[in-house]
Amino acid sequence: MPNITWIPRLATSVQVENCTEAAVLWRVLINEDRYKGYESDIYDVVLHSLSKYLQSKRLSEPPADPVLKWIKNSDFMDGVVQDAFYSQGMCKSTICPLLKWPGNPDATLISLYLPMILSLRFERTPSKNSLLRRTVLAAQHSSGTFLNASFVFSIAMLCASLIELASKFRYEPPRPSTGALLVLMPFASVLPVALLQLSASNMLRRNQGRVLLWVLMAALMSAILQLTTKPWYTSSYIEGRKMEEKWERICSDMNSVAKTLWFAVAVGIFVLLGTVIYVLIFVVMYFQHPVLVSWHKRISQPLWWLGLILGFVGMWCCIGWLVHIQIKMSVLGGKSNKDAEWSFGQILAIATWVPVLVEFGYIWWERPVEALNGRLMDPYEVQEVSKETEGFEKTRRWNTV
Repeated sequence: MPNITWIPRLATSVQVENCTEAAVLWRVLINEDRYKGYESDIYDVVLHSLSKYLQSKRLSEPPADPVLKWIKNSDFMDGVVQDAFYSQGMCKSTICPLLKWPGNPDATLISLYLPMILSLRFERTPSKNSLLRRTVLAAQHSSGTFLNASFVFSIAMLCASLIELASKFRYEPPRPSTGALLVLMPFASVLPVALLQLSASNMLRRNQGRVLLWVLMAALMSAILQLTTKPWYTSSYIEGRKMEEKWERICSDMNSVAKTLWFAVAVGIFVLLGTVIYVLIFVVMYFQHPVLVSWHKRISQPLWWLGLILGFVGMWCCIGWLVHIQIKMSVLGGKSNKDAEWSFGQILAIATWVPVLVEFGYIWWERPVEALNGRLMDPYEVQEVSKETEGFEKTRRWNTV
């Protein structure tokens, strides 16, 4: 009968002294196939961890075979490593990469940063005929194309997020880290659209069509917000032995996940409130009720500045938080993490902005009148009616489609 008196009964009897030793043990605890070739190292680490216990009990060192079988067939060491290190967060950067978090480049969406950074626009045109004036005019007259591309990008993000979250809830809740990003990213993509429309509000036409787009985006955001009412980001949903679940349970900062979700909800509510105000103002100006129009003139400017400032701050907060989350996950995910890789979806997202760059370059090169004439077919042509980009549109922006 084999001697099993060396097996400790208490987890405190096993003292793993550093993260390197813990990582060696987890090669076995994660997957039995991963310890092959490391049997000698694993055996040495176990003996070192048990040395004080064996000395106190005056026991001899056990042979390698029973030690390796004990580790593979027992949850004892799992609890030792987890309680001693993971609960304190001491060895996450060493051990979490061994869990091989797969990541998802479409969930972090590197290309999301591009439209957010490019959303700052100019309304005032330099008076002198200079390179700066030429550039600003090109930016102003490509605003419509830019805004249309922003709408397409944001609506596509909202639809993709809603479909992804809804499909996951049909079978099992999404992984918390990925799920929180699936809520934050589409909401964050709406802020640049709002900023662009606010900054160019005195120049843009076809306002009724954009109102309908904002109503559609508000409906999509409301549906996504409804899915956040289910507590899929709590720890009770991530218990289990699967690799992804173990990574979430041990390596993911659930406080950061919860903060990401609540931040996303706050952004969503802010945008929904702004959309309601925008639609109400549009209705007031459309029907031209004297009392309401007078009231609108008094509050429109403060509301404009409030929306612009809050949107700008919110946009950069979203960028900062997304970068922060991505850096944390890339460190803990290891080489197997694909969050920072380019995918087919990433390339398609970048391709959305190609027409904007082409339009900007064409207007800059040909000047506005010639470039805008190029959009039309005979017998129509563009006529300059004001030296100020926003001057003519101020008198008609609420009465055109």
